[in-house]
Amino acid sequence: MGSRPPPIPSAAAAFAGGAYASLAAAAATSPAARGRLAAALSARAAAAHIPLPGPDADVRAALRDRGHPVCLFGEDPYDRRERLREYYTPGPPALHTLRLSLLLPTLRRAAARAGAAAAATPAAAAAAEEAALAATRGLALRATVHASLRPLSAIALLPSPPGGDGGGGWDGGVDAAVAVGSWGGDVCLWRLPAATRPIAGAPPDYLHAARVTGLSAGTTASGSGLVATAAADGGVALHRLDDNAGRCRFGSSTPLPSAADPPVAGAVDVALHPAGAVVAATAGPAGVSLYDLSRGVLVATLPGCHVPLGAGGGSGARKVAWHPDGSLSATVGDDGAVRLADARSGRVVLSFPAAHAGASTAIAWSPSGVALASGGADHAVRVWDVRSRQAVVALPAHDGVVSSLRWGGGAAGDVLWSASVDRAVKAWGAARGWALLRGLTTHGDRVLGMDAGRGWLVAACYDKTWAAWGAEEGVGEGGVADVAMEGLQVNGNP
Repeated sequence: MGSRPPPIPSAAAAFAGGAYASLAAAAATSPAARGRLAAALSARAAAAHIPLPGPDADVRAALRDRGHPVCLFGEDPYDRRERLREYYTPGPPALHTLRLSLLLPTLRRAAARAGAAAAATPAAAAAAEEAALAATRGLALRATVHASLRPLSAIALLPSPPGGDGGGGWDGGVDAAVAVGSWGGDVCLWRLPAATRPIAGAPPDYLHAARVTGLSAGTTASGSGLVATAAADGGVALHRLDDNAGRCRFGSSTPLPSAADPPVAGAVDVALHPAGAVVAATAGPAGVSLYDLSRGVLVATLPGCHVPLGAGGGSGARKVAWHPDGSLSATVGDDGAVRLADARSGRVVLSFPAAHAGASTAIAWSPSGVALASGGADHAVRVWDVRSRQAVVALPAHDGVVSSLRWGGGAAGDVLWSASVDRAVKAWGAARGWALLRGLTTHGDRVLGMDAGRGWLVAACYDKTWAAWGAEEGVGEGGVADVAMEGLQVNGNP
């Protein structure tokens, strides 16, 4: 006769063993301890339903994308998969609501972009390309402005207000306006084309204690003008433009909470979502922080986007840019990688692990949403096709670190502008075999920020000046006098 099977334990015996024993012990101690253990068991049950990659190779790739070791000593595939599960955690209700709010606007923008591309004829595309190339070659220096007591670090063209004179919405003959940030933490608005004096300074109720490292201008979902700034002290702030004053001054400023309290690393860059619902800020080793603009609260932090390098930890993620539809975010960082994440799910959908030798320092989407340009410490500019997931071209563009990239030339993105610490700003023809169209070397020191749009090109320099090139004839390079800082109102420290 064979041995009898062991008896099946009773429910009471099962309850007395394992985690249930801890729960039973907690029931006899305090309701608070029982609640904590019950929450832990609920979280464990929810984690068991999280879909994870099946093949071990995919699990290793997911761990590598998040900057974690692909294998630990004595770890088998099951342990490795369970370790990956720890990084998939349920998000807060605010994040779920925000991602749902991004769904329809991004789909509408994608449909409009696809419709415009389908309606474009070859003749119209060729005419637009010729116009873009002619405008690029016809840019003339309009102003060189001494803007601050400290070196300049960021610059951005402001969105035009609705209505007003001159077709662009500005009053008083103003074609455009720019926001300029410096190493002193100040942010100031300037007029174009005159650039003879600043419009106004940011209100003094919020001060960056360190240099402004990121600056982004756009509009909210309701159409109000907005400027977002990031600083090396970890601060991120929103500055609303006063629409009643033609967006010629700031209306209010709101500091946003940091991903860490106190901030462990300075914010590096900031980008407003095209739909005006969210702002993303790179927070160095802390990852990318997402803020809900309607409430000004931090809703999520996406850690592990980039691996910090060096003994000091590096800065991890450096730059962030939104797809024109707002569906994808692109980041670059110290590890030289370019990573694309779905804004509606938060998952990394595409990665170029070795985009640059050294750190990747600049990123920009083309207006068509098909191409993505990146620049790095290897002095190169690379253009990527996100459909084929391959590099289109690698340009030996500069003799120094690429600091900024912007696309121009209308909806097709026929021109790519690049700026570098080698003091040069260059234009490349996307439809002309990436030939060099223009090379501007007006600055006497490193170019740290640049923006292009609405017929203007602006660049901020370490020598405390910024320059503007416009479509109309200027006085020529070398004939523009620096503007004194008399009456300058700023937000920051000298």
